[in-house]
Amino acid sequence: MDGNKRLALAGSIAFPGMYGSRPILSNSEAYELIMNVSAGELDDVALVAEQIRAATRSW
Repeated sequence: MDGNKRLALAGSIAFPGMYGSRPILSNSEAYELIMNVSAGELDDVALVAEQIRAATRSW
């Protein structure tokens, strides 16, 4: 995973955290999500947002 993908993962962790949520993805689930987005296999913004929402829980 290169720097851009690591930054995307960090952002998907940090941004919900600013609003009281935390990710509940395992490392392999997070890797799969980021790789699917970067490969263009998951390119619908609404679907990506839904997957991130489904993978977070309130503190």
